[in-house]
Amino acid sequence: MVIPRFVVELRESIRAAFRALRANLLRTTLTTLGIVVGVTAVISIISLIQGLDRTFQSQVAGLGTNVVHVDKYQWSDIMDYFKQRNRKNITLKQAQQLADLVTLPTAASNSVSTRTTIKWQERTARGVDVEGHSPQGRIVHGLDPPVGRFFTDIEARERRQVVILGFGIWSSLFEGRNAVGHRVRIGGHAFTVIGVLPERGSIFGRSQDNKAIIPLETLMKRFGTRRSIRTALLASSTDVISLVEDEARGIMRRIRKITPGAEDDFALNRQQMLVDLFRGLTMGLFAVLVGVASLSLLVGGVGIMNIMLVSVTERTREIGIRKSVGAKRRDILWQFLVESLVVSGVGGVIGMALGLGIAFAMAAATPLPAAAPVWAIVLGLTFSTSVGLFFGLYPAVKAAGLDPVDALRYE
Repeated sequence: MVIPRFVVELRESIRAAFRALRANLLRTTLTTLGIVVGVTAVISIISLIQGLDRTFQSQVAGLGTNVVHVDKYQWSDIMDYFKQRNRKNITLKQAQQLADLVTLPTAASNSVSTRTTIKWQERTARGVDVEGHSPQGRIVHGLDPPVGRFFTDIEARERRQVVILGFGIWSSLFEGRNAVGHRVRIGGHAFTVIGVLPERGSIFGRSQDNKAIIPLETLMKRFGTRRSIRTALLASSTDVISLVEDEARGIMRRIRKITPGAEDDFALNRQQMLVDLFRGLTMGLFAVLVGVASLSLLVGGVGIMNIMLVSVTERTREIGIRKSVGAKRRDILWQFLVESLVVSGVGGVIGMALGLGIAFAMAAATPLPAAAPVWAIVLGLTFSTSVGLFFGLYPAVKAAGLDPVDALRYE
């Protein structure tokens, strides 16, 4: 099989490049170092931020991708918290009216929460999130207990003192034993355990297993009514979630008697708002850190240009000899360009390996997660070779443009 001429030339150029680089190994290593540091920083930063994004999305998935949350506070408007705090609470009556009047959601659930202690025998769990839900919470929030059952409509209406324990509370109090049928004391009141929730992990650094679920009316009776109620509306799909929001907004404005043109005194929240807020924060951090890391690549590129210019000067007679025996401008140009690309490419590969190693080492040693998307690896290698191409072009052109006679006379 006949090998194309350009393939032969490329192979010889690569061999010549490696010979030249090996001849000055220390200088080549120091030149490569800038590229290695830059690519290592870029890859490790991207891996860690991608890992954070994926972990955050998996955590907020528990809020439901097709659930609209009607609340007193806007999740994504933290700076306006003090303004929103002055809003009137959403009363239980208003929340029940909303749940009764909406037509588009497949289910609607009201909820409120408090924090207190739970005791069983001599064991005590402190700082437990006790959530009061309407019976539809089982559907809207996915609160199906694998052990026991959820409370019924009758139990909710009659304000029965029944409780579904979170996995963490069950583990802490009962240490793996069956809890169903036992009585625990929640904030001093006796409740009968009717179920145990599955393990759910944590979200925003807070455990989702350190909780207990009781009927909404029971919580209001035992722990006070001066609380703002949250309503979760389950849409049939994400395609109609905007329509659910519009319907909920219109009904809430009518219930709360908001005049036309006045701003809402309630908030409509959904999972995507938190994802977008978090992604905006990480992207800003990503841009700053990658910008700083890119300076290392710039320094590495300047180092490549400097070393290639020195190499052109040192090998001027060699260039003259090659041209005198028939080497063309493109042969000289290609030789020096390949040397520059080899330096940056090797630095990119080493930097990529180190970057991934650092990212996954941090993920193993700390709570920070890590992910290595293929596009990040491709970006790192492309960036490093682009630096070599850009900064190696001028020295290569200078070498290719030398006059053979002048080059042979050079001392």
